[in-house]
Amino acid sequence: MKKTLLVSAFSAIAMVSGAQTEVASAVGEFDFITKNFTVGQKTIPYSLVKDEQNGKYEITFYNTVFNKERTIQVPLKEVKYYPTKTYTASLPVNKITIMESSDYGALYTPDHPLETFDDFAKYVKEKISYNYLDYVPFADAQGNWYLGDDYDYHSNIFDGLSKTFKYFGYYDKKSNQVHMCIANVKFEVDDSNIEWNEGSAQGEVFTPILKKISLKDYDVNCAESFDSYVTQNLFNQDEKFEFVTQSYREVASDGNSGVQNSESPYQINGLSGNSPVAISISRENKAYESYISVIGEDGEEIVNLPDGSYDLHFIKLDGKLYMTVNTAKDGQEQTIIYSVDNVNTSITELARTTPVKARKLFNSLGMQVSKNAKGLVIRQGGIKYFNK
Repeated sequence: MKKTLLVSAFSAIAMVSGAQTEVASAVGEFDFITKNFTVGQKTIPYSLVKDEQNGKYEITFYNTVFNKERTIQVPLKEVKYYPTKTYTASLPVNKITIMESSDYGALYTPDHPLETFDDFAKYVKEKISYNYLDYVPFADAQGNWYLGDDYDYHSNIFDGLSKTFKYFGYYDKKSNQVHMCIANVKFEVDDSNIEWNEGSAQGEVFTPILKKISLKDYDVNCAESFDSYVTQNLFNQDEKFEFVTQSYREVASDGNSGVQNSESPYQINGLSGNSPVAISISRENKAYESYISVIGEDGEEIVNLPDGSYDLHFIKLDGKLYMTVNTAKDGQEQTIIYSVDNVNTSITELARTTPVKARKLFNSLGMQVSKNAKGLVIRQGGIKYFNK
């Protein structure tokens, strides 16, 4: 029953004298809502122009002789959410170890020994001009003095607790000399008493998605099936059109407010101030989840669908409506069957299949993908299918 238009216009073939007469034109995808899923029990043609990246969907409805009746914008709204917040701190450096170095051969000898760090800092500012760069002095808790060029000093290119300076220097108090070199430097920091400074929450934008659903009607000959972006009487019995959408919402936190960085307890961001190592972590700010809901053409939410409703199939059997949801959790796949009451706008679970081990899915390049991936999908074992 499904008809897909591969060009931006369609034609009806008039059988009079073999003539062909264009009766209408449409931009975008063209499809039909079959009569069993409309309030008036009449098939409704429609066209869809979609901009998925920006969450814009425009639908034009036609009558049965393909005259335009009206055009609507699916009322999807962007959701701005703030999942994480950054905290920063500065850590004192207990010790700096030069792991590898390559001397340039450049040496600076002060007129007299430098007694204090302030003396060293003044000397660096006034006298060190190697390669015409600006240098920043810093020290560790052992009383050793170092300098790095301004760019390297403030950059955030760290590997763990190590950093490579292209232009680096250190003061040898015994010889009263400043040595310039390329150096890979290891920082041993004091993180026993970190005082975190709360930063701002990081905002992100989720663009809602209009979902295409699959319907199969076993009450007609040959078990008629079709896919559609829009229905009319699947979830309630008014004349307004219905849309299944994927959106985002805030939920109660599970208490996971710990550090989100996985490879180290915190992220080194750079060197700053008198305490050279600046660090940051990302912690949970608010908890959110993706969910599936049904909205009307006025934007009102009709009903929320059960968790896992990302692969939706609807069935009409013996005058009743059912919904099947395929879920995957903890490496197990399961199908759940629900009854759909479009009079009381309710969804009730009826049965669940026994969970089975989920098979891996791959694309044509052999890369593992999710079951909702677009294009050719190959299930482990060799079964192939195509997702639109």
